[in-house]
Amino acid sequence: MPKILFYVFNLPYLIQDNGKPVGGATVQIYSWLNGLKEINNKAAILTFKGASQLIGEQNIFDVVETYNKSEGLPLLKWITARIPSIISGIKKYKPDYLIRFGAGFESGLAAILGKILKIPVIIRIANDIDTDDRIKKTKSFFDRLMFSYSLKNSFLIVCQNNYQLEQLTKKYPEKKIIVLKNPFISKHDIPILQFNERKYIAWIGIFSRQKNLRLLYEIAKQNVQFEFRVAGKSLPTTVLEVEEDLELLKKLPNVKMAGFLTRKEIPDFLSKAFFLLNTSHYEGFSNTFLEALSAGTPIVTLKQNDPDSFIQNNKLGYIINEKGELNIQEILRSWEDKYDSLVKDCRDYLIKHHSPESLAQQLVSYLNQYSN
Repeated sequence: MPKILFYVFNLPYLIQDNGKPVGGATVQIYSWLNGLKEINNKAAILTFKGASQLIGEQNIFDVVETYNKSEGLPLLKWITARIPSIISGIKKYKPDYLIRFGAGFESGLAAILGKILKIPVIIRIANDIDTDDRIKKTKSFFDRLMFSYSLKNSFLIVCQNNYQLEQLTKKYPEKKIIVLKNPFISKHDIPILQFNERKYIAWIGIFSRQKNLRLLYEIAKQNVQFEFRVAGKSLPTTVLEVEEDLELLKKLPNVKMAGFLTRKEIPDFLSKAFFLLNTSHYEGFSNTFLEALSAGTPIVTLKQNDPDSFIQNNKLGYIINEKGELNIQEILRSWEDKYDSLVKDCRDYLIKHHSPESLAQQLVSYLNQYSN
């Protein structure tokens, strides 16, 4: 079986679960690592010095430590300290494949290092906008250049959905490109609550432009008879527009700000919600969807956030109309008599389609196939 190294520096913070935002890609990588462990496939993470101590006894995979994050001159630390340390770490582990998630500078760096060390690099797509012209609005020219280099020089590109596959196939018709769903560690001990035990509408996310807090505000304002609980956190780079939307939300009497939730707190938060509301302008495949399904909680979102129409086709929730209007009372009334069946379908879908073990086996099968 192939020896796989994941280039991911913030995974230790996810395992520590200390309230530091890490992003959906990191949550997904942890599920991949668990899946690979279940099929006895060797895998490790490439990360910072001191990570093993941070993870502690919860470690289930190899950890390849590289640079000390606090060392190096501000403008030269990548050249003088970080890149040499990363190269040393990769050489020491001797992986068969190096995997990097997302768009940006470090994806390009991973591809360059892979070429130097003669190690095939796999790029996992993290968002729909990374595959079309919208990337110009979210990434700098240099980041786009490095990401483009990573795609052109990758051994394999792994997409989350068919939209990403179609976009990248047009741009790179000669590349090996596949679709694999996001794996998710389903916690079967999460209680599935009945309709009359649910209390509110749940929303989870980092407070950013992507998450479209203005639409959340409009929907909450239109449905004042229902309680909304908003879980999330601002980043140091949060823009004024987002801060203004947050202030509007806080003024609504039916909105409660739940703060930033740890990984352990999310299942309980979602299990008590009638549904998870997602208002984003765009997504790839949101891990909050999988967290909701694991709790037996339906999903309500916009059509552009329903990858391959899996919510609509499998009747796992509701798609908001093009005007962004949502009549919650009408939706819940239509669900009430069939809610027990709906929540069961949510969890059953997750177990069937997002098993870390099954998806890890699929990944390894593709690698073995393409390597021959």
